[in-house]
Amino acid sequence: MGALFAPLGLMALVYGRRKKGSKWAVLLVILSFAVVTGLTLSGCGNDNPPVGEFTATGTFNPVTGTATGTLTTSGGTFTGTVVGTPGAPLVMPISCPAAPILTPTSIRMLTSGYYIPTESQAREYGGGLDIPIPAPDWAGADLYLAQNPTPSKQFSHNWAEDLPQKANEFLLYDHDYTCLQGSGKLDNGGYITCQNPDKLWWSKPAYAGDSIRERVSFLWADTNQTGLITSLNAFNTVAVCPGSQLQSGDKIQLVGLVGDPMKKLQEKKNTEAIFTVVDVGEGLCPQNSIDGKSRIDIFTGEGAAAYYDAVLFFDQEVQVIKR
Repeated sequence: MGALFAPLGLMALVYGRRKKGSKWAVLLVILSFAVVTGLTLSGCGNDNPPVGEFTATGTFNPVTGTATGTLTTSGGTFTGTVVGTPGAPLVMPISCPAAPILTPTSIRMLTSGYYIPTESQAREYGGGLDIPIPAPDWAGADLYLAQNPTPSKQFSHNWAEDLPQKANEFLLYDHDYTCLQGSGKLDNGGYITCQNPDKLWWSKPAYAGDSIRERVSFLWADTNQTGLITSLNAFNTVAVCPGSQLQSGDKIQLVGLVGDPMKKLQEKKNTEAIFTVVDVGEGLCPQNSIDGKSRIDIFTGEGAAAYYDAVLFFDQEVQVIKR
């Protein structure tokens, strides 16, 4: 209480003996009002008083010895009056602004995790051969992704003088790798994306030398054009169902994560479970899930370790709050 009334006592002492105001007196009004208001904001039930810049204005009536002022902060606008008559009690009524009402968009969903599988990971766990990477049919008959692609040469024929890029067959065709996750990373550091995962058969699809035309196909994930790979940030970005309430660039918070998933986020310095939407996936839509529920996919990185991290987030029920 001493901290509250000390500035007011000073004002009473000054104004009780002055017949005229001055610019310095008015400045004292403003500064004292700002200090007192800041100290008394807790009386308004505010557990987190506003911080940062403020604007204070004030006036003084030397006849009545009354000072009034207004303080505008990030938490609202506060008004008050100080009566500085000698021998009279000091009064500093503060009108408290109404607490802000937050109405964020809230959606109940299940979480899942995804990552970028690597060719070395697929080779270690599945073995298999290195085979040419099929290009989409629209690129032309019997075309494959070109080695060292350039803007003018993205595709290649399976000819000795025009060798296609090869990749481990499990990275291309296994259901847990590129076509499920959306992209994969080759040994040479290049990224590829699966163009038609719906054509991924339980038997191995067509590739070089097969006569069956309908096949799973791939494209180079040119990060300079799509920007997708470089926008992914492990444990900080998510993918959502295209066309959902959540859009690219939205900031969201996942409320309700507990146990190992939350421990993993804390380990990765995302203690508040706040993410940015940067990616989409058809498999996250309720019409494409076996239980008819929407999911939000947390990106966990690249390689085998990221796979195990992704598993942690499977089917965790959360409240998704759009910030």
